Amino acid sequence: MSYLIHDCETTIHKSYKRTANPFDSKNHVVANGFKRKGSGVFTHYHGADKGMQHLPILPEDKMLVGFNYKFDLLWHWKRPELQDFFRRGGKIWCCQYAEYLLQGQIPSAQMCSMDDIVVKYGGKLKIDEVKALWKAGVDTVDIPEDLLLKYLGGEDGDINNTEKIFLGQVAKAREQGQLTDIMERMEGLLATTEMEFNGLYINTEVAYEDKAMLEDELTALTLKLDAAIPALPDGCEFSWSSPIHKSAILFGGSIKYSKWTPYLDEQGNQIYAQKKEDYLLRNGEPYVSCESAHNEHWLVADKYAGGKRQGEYKTKQVSVPDETKPKGRQCDYTFKLQGYTTPEQEWKSKLTDGEDKPVYKTGKEIIEILGNRDIDFLKALSMQSKVQKDLSTYYLVEDANGKQSGMLTCVMPDNIIHHKLNHSITVTTRLSSSDPNLQNLTRADWDEDLGRAKSLVKRMFSSRFGPEGCMIEIDYSQLEVVVQGLLSGDPQLIADLIARVDFHCKRLSAKLHEEYEAVLVKAKDGDHPDHKRYKIMRTKVKETTFQMAYGAGSTSIAATTGQTKDEVEEIMAAELVLYPGIKEFYDTVQRVCEQSRYPTNIRESLPDKPGVEVQLGRGFYQSPTQARFVFTEVPQEAYLRKRTGKDAGFYRPYFQNYPIQGVGGQIVQYVLGRLFRFFNKHNNFNGQAVLVNTVHDCIWVDTVNKEFAVALAPHLKKIMESVPEILKELFNIDCPVPFPVDVEAGHNMLDLHHVM
Repeated sequence: MSYLIHDCETTIHKSYKRTANPFDSKNHVVANGFKRKGSGVFTHYHGADKGMQHLPILPEDKMLVGFNYKFDLLWHWKRPELQDFFRRGGKIWCCQYAEYLLQGQIPSAQMCSMDDIVVKYGGKLKIDEVKALWKAGVDTVDIPEDLLLKYLGGEDGDINNTEKIFLGQVAKAREQGQLTDIMERMEGLLATTEMEFNGLYINTEVAYEDKAMLEDELTALTLKLDAAIPALPDGCEFSWSSPIHKSAILFGGSIKYSKWTPYLDEQGNQIYAQKKEDYLLRNGEPYVSCESAHNEHWLVADKYAGGKRQGEYKTKQVSVPDETKPKGRQCDYTFKLQGYTTPEQEWKSKLTDGEDKPVYKTGKEIIEILGNRDIDFLKALSMQSKVQKDLSTYYLVEDANGKQSGMLTCVMPDNIIHHKLNHSITVTTRLSSSDPNLQNLTRADWDEDLGRAKSLVKRMFSSRFGPEGCMIEIDYSQLEVVVQGLLSGDPQLIADLIARVDFHCKRLSAKLHEEYEAVLVKAKDGDHPDHKRYKIMRTKVKETTFQMAYGAGSTSIAATTGQTKDEVEEIMAAELVLYPGIKEFYDTVQRVCEQSRYPTNIRESLPDKPGVEVQLGRGFYQSPTQARFVFTEVPQEAYLRKRTGKDAGFYRPYFQNYPIQGVGGQIVQYVLGRLFRFFNKHNNFNGQAVLVNTVHDCIWVDTVNKEFAVALAPHLKKIMESVPEILKELFNIDCPVPFPVDVEAGHNMLDLHHVM
């Protein structure tokens, strides 16, 4: 296959959280470098010329190769020759992404640099003068041309090193049986590049209206919570920022405070420091202080009868209390708070309270868990935490120094946010998002008390096409369960997936020992007298099974869903009966990983013996879809060492988590690639529809109006549901399960309604 190595050097102005922001007119490409298969390196120096640079792509070029290649592509994305290259089927290879996949997502391979891996592929570490200049703040356009071009296209420059890495990676991908997977993932990288380039439109008017409303709600919630603090003794002040105080008010405990305490005599009177005062004498005894004596005091006071002082009043210095100097000292006291609920033992921290009793963690995740408990104070605290998170993360806040933070600081003058979609960071190969993170938007569940969604964040994400514009969200239904069926081959799970069984109702029926059809009616029929109760139970089962699929244990699931541990374990037990093939699959992953174990140079301390280090091993599992997952051992707890006789071992939940999440993410990336080709082929339907985001198991598309969205939806649905055909084509897998999707549309991402 004919390939073209490509790299560009750009100015480095940072704006909207992007260094060398390609969407900021202050930045431009300074130099491009290329190398075609079998030829030498050729470079183009553009200097201060901000014009768009032509890419020398020839008809025979089949692949473009780069390192962290999305960065380079974004600078040239709308070049006609590049889009034509894609329309005739041209491929890409990103060496950074490929290395991450080849290494099974181990930490050292996540977002690796060229210098990290070039030597092992036969390349050489390049000159570092250019890096030193960048580090010193010198912009690329001010670096001498000859030095920059040597850095880019010299013998040890980026272009030659990229070619060596690329050829070595292709050979390794063939050896490890990953070439097909990596090529398909590169298609997904094209889709996310398109999404980053298009960005997401933010209705700033709506955003700032909602921000003001949330600030009012936050004030009201804060006043409500402050009012719930019990009356405190003098000198004791409650602080929400203190982990000890916060634990005490939630779970009960004593808070220590200090206040000035007077010294008292035996009668309980204040003791003062002493001072000297002159007193008048009467009958030879101190009578009254000279300063406070009245006429009648002076008249009866003793006088000298003779001598030099004859006729003068007799006085004596007397020690008296100085009432301006009461005696006392700062003393420590404790005040006990009763608390509102009982903590989970795993929340215990290393801190202790005023009575040396345990202090429990009160982070955001725990506050969210507590909000599931039916206690008004905890619900208010949880809501306050959510509102604070939304304001600081997705709107805008300003610190005491006037520094602003929050998602709205990333909105460019055209109201577009160009977020980053990262392919090479997670341990499972699922995508992540940053600057800002638009894959972790707060859920918009309806809140009866508020009379609206708990979070309004999605309302600001609206169509760029004006009032008539329409957003589409296509979401895989229960993707984690479908992937379990694909990988485990459990016959009953497969049959239920084909029959489109409501898994949450089925699991609930197994837990309650009731007929599935009866539970389904109660949970789905809003008119049924038991609907509300069964709907709540179904939601808890849904949350439980979702977390089970990703390896969570009964204790953590109970805490996050508001159930008891026994309730969760009932659902888990029912799962084993319903779908035993799932556990058998996890057992297989563990067995394969243990068989492939090899020692590493990684050493970590035992949990209960900080000074004792143990050597860790690694093993891997490769899925039928070529996805490679490398697992690293962890130091064992004392009870496990006693049971297994080993100081280190693999962590079972990872065997449940990585393959399910990873293959799910892999499938989404394959589909993203096909969606990109569909949109590219039709030139984004003459600008009437654009890909804008992917959030785990779903895709966002922005379209010109609702009519166009409704017409486009069946085509998108068909592509996303074609997973069985894709797996057959790529890996000759006879996929036994369907991959259904739900399609919703609306002017913004909060107000969506089913289209199909």
